[in-house]
Amino acid sequence: WIGGAAAGPNLELMNTATVAEQLGLSGRIGVCLCDPGWVGADCLVPGCLANCSGHGTCEGNLTLARCTCDVNWGGADCASAANTTCSNGCNGHGTCLWSDLANATCVCDAEW
Repeated sequence: WIGGAAAGPNLELMNTATVAEQLGLSGRIGVCLCDPGWVGADCLVPGCLANCSGHGTCEGNLTLARCTCDVNWGGADCASAANTTCSNGCNGHGTCLWSDLANATCVCDAEW
């Protein structure tokens, strides 16, 4: 430890196995754990478009990544806001239906 307990282990004085063990990575030497938005064995492949525009989570594996969008957002990069209201409240002649998977739509009353 350098400079007290808060400073952490002196990684320069440890061998590779000891460093991995200290970081909880024993048995995983040589495997990159990519930052969000990056994929690939060496984390050099951009994973998600625009990092999901701040409206989703980038999920992926070694070869492919995609955005899982937050509620009310859609599109490949989660940049499209969902339409959650019906124009003019369906003009008083229907019911507005909406789900987080699709835009709102009016279901008209009978005879409208």
